[in-house]
Amino acid sequence: MICSIQDITGSKELEKSLKLTQFSLDSAADSIFWVTEDAKLIYVNDAAVNMLGYTSEELTTMYTHDINPNHPPEAWPEHWSEVKERGSFTFESTIKAKDGRIIPVEITVNHIVFDNKEYNCAFARDITKRKQAEKSLQDSKTKLEEMNQIMKAVFDHTHIMAVLLDTNFDFLWVNHSYADTCHYEPSYFHGKNHFDLYPHEENEAIFKRVVDTGEPFFIEGKPFEFPDQPERGVTYWDWSLIPVKDSGKVTSLVFTLLEVTSRKKAEQEVQKEIHLRGILLDNLPCIAMILKEGTREIVISNKFAREIGAVPGKTCYETCVNRSSSCTFCCAPELWEDGKPKHMEVEYEGTYYEIYGGQLSEDQ
Repeated sequence: MICSIQDITGSKELEKSLKLTQFSLDSAADSIFWVTEDAKLIYVNDAAVNMLGYTSEELTTMYTHDINPNHPPEAWPEHWSEVKERGSFTFESTIKAKDGRIIPVEITVNHIVFDNKEYNCAFARDITKRKQAEKSLQDSKTKLEEMNQIMKAVFDHTHIMAVLLDTNFDFLWVNHSYADTCHYEPSYFHGKNHFDLYPHEENEAIFKRVVDTGEPFFIEGKPFEFPDQPERGVTYWDWSLIPVKDSGKVTSLVFTLLEVTSRKKAEQEVQKEIHLRGILLDNLPCIAMILKEGTREIVISNKFAREIGAVPGKTCYETCVNRSSSCTFCCAPELWEDGKPKHMEVEYEGTYYEIYGGQLSEDQ
């Protein structure tokens, strides 16, 4: 008997290594295709089978143009030449599954020479979710751009002044109404600091507080003098400052303003008129009141009337004669009806009174 013994440990380890390599390829998450120079598929892994819905046997009888509608047979030679020249590169394409689905993929191709034969080893990754996310993002951007255009059109054609500032109070954008009021073009403001142009310590403190706290600010009739338009004198403004936040942090400020100088001055004139009427009434040597039509509510009363409790907000009858309803001798309804001055004498609880009544118009 002749006996031969040979150490085959190395062969076994190589075989084990090859099996591990094959298992790794078969089990890889990305689809793997080995392609020959004539575009024929000679190997596909399990991921490729699962993605395309073919069996591995079916796929290895096919060519790249059978599953890739973007690479017809006539385009293959040029593609193969590019793979050889560049060695490896990545691009996006689509492949067609057995059921007709078109699947977006990211393909990385590799030119490999083994045993004097050339191959294209391609890794394909399904990027359907990525494409859906990109489309969703693009749709959102498109809608946002459309909304921005709408909002810009609204702000550019409104009488309300609108400004966008960063947290250092530098101008990012102003609408035409704001620019026109300040006697500049909108482009003039970009990058300039609000308080460099319009210094105001109190307002700057308000702006800083909004940035620090993230709380909006609203105010009505706030006075302001333009340093570059002194001829305007004191102007009055209703304005708001709204913080824009990202992940809870203030990133910019929306500043909106409405000039109410005319309204404020009209209110001041009314208060001045009321004050003057009060002075006039106080100098009359009798009880004198101005009443609201219909309700007989006291609007202004002089010092003699106030001494008996006839104060604004109450009615003449409840303060002067302690009644819950108007007096039977009251001449006010007739006065309000015909607008003519009234003069009468009345007796009340043993005391005689001389009453004069006249109607004031809204502008008196």
